[in-house]
Amino acid sequence: VKYKQKKEMEIPSDNAAPTEDEEHVSVQGDDVIVAADLVPPQGEGPGPVKDRTSGANAPTETDPGDAIPTQEECSDKICMKHLCPNVDVETAQHLGTSLTHCVAAQCVHRNLSTDAAVEEIRHSVLSCKAGRTAPTMSLLATLLDREKERKNISAMLATAFTKDQVHERIQNCVRQLETSRSWSVAKESLVTDLLRKFDAKREWHCDADLHGHTPAQLEAHALACHFRPVGCGNRGCTALYSARFADEHDAACEFKIVPCERECGQVMCRYAMREHLDGPCGLRQIDCPFVALGCSAVGIKLQDLEAHESDAMSSHLGFAMRRVLQHDEALAAARLEMRALHEHVAAAEADAAAARKALAALTGDAQKADGKLEKRMHSIESAVSVLGRDLRNGMNKAANERAKLRDLVTKQQPVNMK
Repeated sequence: VKYKQKKEMEIPSDNAAPTEDEEHVSVQGDDVIVAADLVPPQGEGPGPVKDRTSGANAPTETDPGDAIPTQEECSDKICMKHLCPNVDVETAQHLGTSLTHCVAAQCVHRNLSTDAAVEEIRHSVLSCKAGRTAPTMSLLATLLDREKERKNISAMLATAFTKDQVHERIQNCVRQLETSRSWSVAKESLVTDLLRKFDAKREWHCDADLHGHTPAQLEAHALACHFRPVGCGNRGCTALYSARFADEHDAACEFKIVPCERECGQVMCRYAMREHLDGPCGLRQIDCPFVALGCSAVGIKLQDLEAHESDAMSSHLGFAMRRVLQHDEALAAARLEMRALHEHVAAAEADAAAARKALAALTGDAQKADGKLEKRMHSIESAVSVLGRDLRNGMNKAANERAKLRDLVTKQQPVNMK
């Protein structure tokens, strides 16, 4: 009774004036997050919870999980078992990946075990209130991003790691969780609970009430549920999706057997369509191989090429014969030109031989003249050498005569002075 009274006291009426704690809200788009519900008010610790309307101390609450649930909460838990568990496959995969990284970050940042991190995220996210607006998927994404950044300061100080080391530890934890069977089961349950809470418009989960249904009705719902997981029936495709996206996937599946886009009558996988259209498609337009020889069949269908070649065989042979005759005429003209070139080459070689002979004669004459000139140069050099020697001797004699004359003049000067 005290627990129920406390819950009633904490639920504000729509007409009541907002209290001081209710004014601390965070608005993100259409989602309103009550800050007082996300973070405890300053000064409030794990002690007695204060009554936010009257200011009186309420009974001490050690753990919300230990509180006695009301009859309404018990009936809600019982009703949850009768709800359809089908969820959108792609949304569940994205949400599961986000939860895996969130649990890994909690294990590393707060030094928690996997089970403890899962329970912490479950309690923190599922117990969060969205204010007066309905819970949305964008609010869920915001809460999960917040959970990834939650850190235990004492644990981080006790094991100090660099940013790269922390990232590497988180990635290792993610890889371990992806191979864990227990986390796979817990993740599936947590994804279902989160979608039931935050997908208020039931866009991504079924949540149909199956209480009291007969086995036949349950089987009929299992076969008709839009969110039931189905696999692609096309051979080679391994895609898994919700039943409501079956038509969308079938319209884009690369392994679906489809007829030719040109309606040639052949069928193939969608991924082989381009190769077929550019290759063996009978309705592909091509040019006749004899177009270069003069055929005018341009842009005919590939399937009509054989009939065209059969019908135009005589004309094609005429084109080919005319081209052969043209090649023969060109070859004969080329032979004549080659013969004329050979004659010119022979004449040029004869002229070259005569020129080489004349050049050899000129070279011999030049060598003889060079020998004569060299002998003449030697004789001139000898004469110059003799003249140089005679000139040096004459200069030496002249120098001696000057010296004698100088001595004689020196000896005559004292006699004259006396």
